[in-house]
Amino acid sequence: MNHKTTQIPSAIAYHMEEAFVSSIKKDGTIIVRLNNGSTCPCSQLRNSILPPVKLNAGDEVFVSVPSEQEDAVRGIVHGKIVSADESLEEDIFIEAAKSIILKAGKTTISLDKNGQLFQKAEKIRSHARKTNHILGASVEVN
Repeated sequence: MNHKTTQIPSAIAYHMEEAFVSSIKKDGTIIVRLNNGSTCPCSQLRNSILPPVKLNAGDEVFVSVPSEQEDAVRGIVHGKIVSADESLEEDIFIEAAKSIILKAGKTTISLDKNGQLFQKAEKIRSHARKTNHILGASVEVN
């Protein structure tokens, strides 16, 4: 029997620490300044359907970085460290191919890919650029 041997590179060890964004390159590479003063190129982890958190130079971030710096190995920015009063985004953009459904208690808002919005609640206030169909026990217009 003739076997082909493939050499597997050794695993790369990472450690986690807080760091600061030094700069962001045009290709999206995030350069972070580590606690020891060195810098490390990083990619940003995207862990949801929402767009990644917008980062700026000076932002404090939580990163996994290679324990020994190698040219081809990047660190990973897991997220931005913020205080409680900074945690809310000014605007949130959500996009889906088929539909988006929001539900809180007895209230539901549904948006579909055909441009229709459906609402179900105890009390509804609405405004539409086109036809607005309203069904309820009591309806106030303007």
